[in-house]
Amino acid sequence: MRYFHDRNEAGKLLAEKLAEYKAKNCSVVCLSAGGVLVGYEIAKCLHASLFKLNLESVSLPGEPKPVGTLSSEGTFTYNSEYSKVELEGINMDYHNLI
Repeated sequence: MRYFHDRNEAGKLLAEKLAEYKAKNCSVVCLSAGGVLVGYEIAKCLHASLFKLNLESVSLPGEPKPVGTLSSEGTFTYNSEYSKVELEGINMDYHNLI
């Protein structure tokens, strides 16, 4: 396993591996605040636009992991770690909260 000095270094090294996309019309999407530092280096190298997707985890009482995420646009996505049967049970128990 290789450790990086910082996220900027990680972004620069990743950008080298993605150099074939430099002439393409592409965007870099970051999923976390820390990912912006990595994404910035990639976007700079590829001359691409950079976006941060704002997500908020949705947790319910008694559930060990978040049931899903809510985007800044209001889109709710269920956590894929739950099975269909588990999600049906959660929806029945917490319908008013979700």
